[in-house]
Amino acid sequence: MNKERIIVVDDDPDVLFMIVGSLRQKGYDVEEATNGLEAIEKLRTQEQFSVMLTDLMMPGMNGLTLLRETHKLDELLEVVMVTAVGTLETAIAALREDGAFDYILKPFESLNQLAVVVERALAHRRLVLEQRVLQSRIQSEAEWLRALISNTGDAILAADVNGTLTIANPAALRLLKTDNIVGKSAQDGLPMTLSKIIN
Repeated sequence: MNKERIIVVDDDPDVLFMIVGSLRQKGYDVEEATNGLEAIEKLRTQEQFSVMLTDLMMPGMNGLTLLRETHKLDELLEVVMVTAVGTLETAIAALREDGAFDYILKPFESLNQLAVVVERALAHRRLVLEQRVLQSRIQSEAEWLRALISNTGDAILAADVNGTLTIANPAALRLLKTDNIVGKSAQDGLPMTLSKIIN
């Protein structure tokens, strides 16, 4: 069974039954809701969902409002709008402005098309989560490196390809008798001998 959870929101019981049944047959863990308020309650109280498929036109809270509210609760939830041809423009606007992942037109060409869209949404979410982990790791390693450079007794200077100083640890600042030279040109901020080495 796939650990990634999906919530399907539709006020039409027949459509809801068809979508939920199809996705469960594909091995997904699927929860259903018949309106936006019920979906919000399940998002708040249940184990995290990865993808939400929601009908765009529903009484009470429509799919667009539901999309906005769910992203307040979980910005990483991938939302697929289920829409009829008549509301296609609204679904496309939701993609551009409100962060929907995709839309799918009903009546569906096939239930396999639905599964493909869901799998694409899940794959996108995995990539976003992976990117966040990598960014966090890079930031952690950069902080460790900064701490290492700051606490070493040796003077350390570094510059970018344009000759702008990017690193000057406390030992280097003491040696140069200055408070800060990061951001300055190596040619302007350093004695000529050091400037030649950096260049």
